Amino acid sequence: MDLIDAPTPLRTDLARLAILEMATAYADAAARARRDLRRRPTDRDLRRWAAAVSDLAAEMMALADSIGLTRPVEIVILFDQSLYLVAAGQAVVINAPRPREQRALERRIIERYCALNMCDPERFEQALPEPAPAPRAAMPRWQFTQGAGPVCETEDGLSFQFSTTEDLRRKRQACAQVVAELDRLAHALTREQANGTAIDWDALAIARPSDTDSLAVVNLNHHGGALRMDLPALAAGPEPFSSLRPWLAAKVRGTPYHLVVIHAEALMDSVPLPGGEVQ
Repeated sequence: MDLIDAPTPLRTDLARLAILEMATAYADAAARARRDLRRRPTDRDLRRWAAAVSDLAAEMMALADSIGLTRPVEIVILFDQSLYLVAAGQAVVINAPRPREQRALERRIIERYCALNMCDPERFEQALPEPAPAPRAAMPRWQFTQGAGPVCETEDGLSFQFSTTEDLRRKRQACAQVVAELDRLAHALTREQANGTAIDWDALAIARPSDTDSLAVVNLNHHGGALRMDLPALAAGPEPFSSLRPWLAAKVRGTPYHLVVIHAEALMDSVPLPGGEVQ
């Protein structure tokens, strides 16, 4: 059975069960952290970690409750084999709190789904969609470690390090927006270069849209070359874009490059979110 074209109830079951299992995994991680706090009551990093994963568990539980048969559910397997859902209008990558727990989480999801729908777990895995090609996969992953802030990272070498877990939901939304816009910009620059446009990476800059135009201007070189694109996150706030140029140049060239952006709040805090929310 091709799950992409499966009946709506089956896709809805998978989405709800996957998100419920992820909520349970984060709730368990929060409970473990709170138990550790009894031995280390002055550990503020551990206390923040416990609060952050507890908030994520509650957010996932509320999302699972909102999934119904009237909203379509999209199922995609990203190029790194992770499960990506669009459910109740929200995109979710099914991540365990820690990478080493990922396989166990996925197995629990499959077993619960097959118990409900009377399928063979092994055959179910074979029926999952083929991985999407890498250019489509702009969804970031998150890493949470005790003693350090959360990290939003991509498979193509970007790591955004945050100082704290405060307002984590906003950080997640802002990072997803920035990563998606960088992906679109990289593909646009690749196309321009293939069409013979010279790109001066030192001159590459994004100008804010005017009051009468929603599109930003991307300056490509010193000769007036430019693109007009919808890039609200990258064009917002102070100019942090120069730090991302080396990664963007490498992506356009098709060469691996790992860039770590520390204190990512400087980039993300001014990102406008759907509904007009800006920090």
